[in-house]
Amino acid sequence: MKPKIMVVDDDESFRFLLVEALRKEGYTVISASRGLEALDIYAKQGSFDVITLDIKMPGMDGFEVL
Repeated sequence: MKPKIMVVDDDESFRFLLVEALRKEGYTVISASRGLEALDIYAKQGSFDVITLDIKMPGMDGFEVL
């Protein structure tokens, strides 16, 4: 089974491209556009094998999410 990945980025275009590229490779991908949304998804979905975090996001940056 391929890893479950979360992509967190406030740039909608970049997030879309990354999610689509990973899905084409067969990965299960969940995305979030901001830090608080990512934490909410994590709390509901459980663990992920890989999480990509944008460092500069409004509100809560990637370091705070980590």
